[in-house]
Amino acid sequence: MMVFIPADHDHATALRAAGSSDEQFSAFAATGQMIKAHDYRPDEREDADYAAQLYASLAGLATSGDDRRLVLAADVPIARVHDGATDGSYGAITVTGLDWSDVRAVFVDAPEAVEAVRKAKQALPAAAGDGLDAVLGLGEVTALTDDHELLWHTPDEDW
Repeated sequence: MMVFIPADHDHATALRAAGSSDEQFSAFAATGQMIKAHDYRPDEREDADYAAQLYASLAGLATSGDDRRLVLAADVPIARVHDGATDGSYGAITVTGLDWSDVRAVFVDAPEAVEAVRKAKQALPAAAGDGLDAVLGLGEVTALTDDHELLWHTPDEDW
């Protein structure tokens, strides 16, 4: 199952160096619940995956100390995927353990996005405790997502 894991640069780099981790990862995926909640058709799977990647990048704003969003795209066995505690309609899941060999891509903001990321992070307290629904409604977050798409990298590149 393709999952999107928000991470910071140091954690992703350490995971790549170690090769694997047994930890629990908060992640996002185009789950049945998300697909139904957003009315995606069966032929819109790629769009649903893109939305899950976006939601992962926004969830990472609150947890990462970095000035750029970073998302790991990994193809993991379904047995390691569990429902998330919140934001199920946005595809929130938990992944138990991750092998770096499962990572298919690393998505990260370009350096030009730093100021927009900082502004979005500063706006997050206004949505505290209200989940992704509230985060998506913040003007600073909309500006970030409208003006800055994440760049795609292979897992072995410098990002």
